[in-house]
This record gives sequence, C-alpha cells and structure tokens, in this order.
Amino acid sequence: PTLPIIPQESKSVKLILWDSPTSPALVARPERHLTSRMDSPKSETLSHETQVFAIRFEIVPEQIGFELSNKSSLPIRILWDECAYIDPSGGSFRVLHEGVRFIDRDKPMAATIVPPGASVRDLAYPTAYVSWPGSDWTQKPLFTIGQSVSFGIFLTLEIGGQKKSLLYKFAAVSTQPDWPRQIKSLFMP
Repeated sequence: PTLPIIPQESKSVKLILWDSPTSPALVARPERHLTSRMDSPKSETLSHETQVFAIRFEIVPEQIGFELSNKSSLPIRILWDECAYIDPSGGSFRVLHEGVRFIDRDKPMAATIVPPGASVRDLAYPTAYVSWPGSDWTQKPLFTIGQSVSFGIFLTLEIGGQKKSLLYKFAAVSTQPDWPRQIKSLFMP
C-alpha cells in the first residue's frame, strides 16, 4: 500500500498505528476487548437523541469521542469552558477537545458551533491528564486495562441562547492487555 503524501505546509499529522492486523476499536461488539455502556441516560448504544440533537459516543482508554448532530433549525454551540470530565472517584476536570494544543490546555476555549442540520465529530479529554515531563507530552489514560470503571462527561450546550447542561455517565472495562500499545488515540472514523 502507498502512504498518503503530506503537504510540506502541514503543521501536524494524526496517525493511528496498530500492532496487530485488526483494530481493537473496530472489531464487532461481542468480540471487542473494550466493553462500555452508557448508564445515564440509560442506553444500550452509547447514544442519546432528543428532538433537537443526537449524540453518539465512542470510548477508548485515552479519550471520549463523540458525534453531535444538530436536528434543529437553530445553531448549537458547545461551550467548552463549561464542560467537564468526571473521573471514577467523582473528581471534576476541565476538558480539552480536538484541535486544542496541549500547551494551550489551560487557556479559554472558543465554542464549537454546529449549524442547523450539521454534525461535528470531536473528543473530550481532561486537561489535568496531560503533562510535560521534560521531553515529550504524555497523556494519562482515563482507565487502566482490566479495570472496571464508571466515569462521565458533563457537556454544556447553548441552543437558541438557552444553556442546556447534560451529564453522560459511562461504565467501561478493558480486557485486552495490549490495548495501550495497539491504539494511542481515537478520532472517530
């Protein structure tokens, strides 16, 4: 297979590599090495739908990916400075999302606008889990292999000038011992 050509003016590239021929994130659900469920609001499909929007999540140990679809005639704004990650012990942490440089993780973040009829794919990751030990940025996983955990994401949306806060609670367990080496980050396909 040929590799894509990366333009010289590119500032960064996101590359996902697997040590095995099959991506653990893409294997059919019954055989997946990561099992997750949404406990609140209760859903078998890691998704939530209202008359105004639909959201679906993808969970990996390194982050929470999601796709938000605007079903309304009004724009939806994701107010990132009012969103949080809730860790297994109940601690609340500021989040960053795709496109935010790690060095800028503590700065105010612009809202993401989802126009009527449009969708956005993004991710949420706690800023406190990012560190610079001296040579390269590191990301602490949301949970470790074999651990059964409950955690959540608190999202604040603005729809037609009205704020709507949503708390999504998840439970996950990973049984694949090689998961961290197989995948480092998942931006939804």
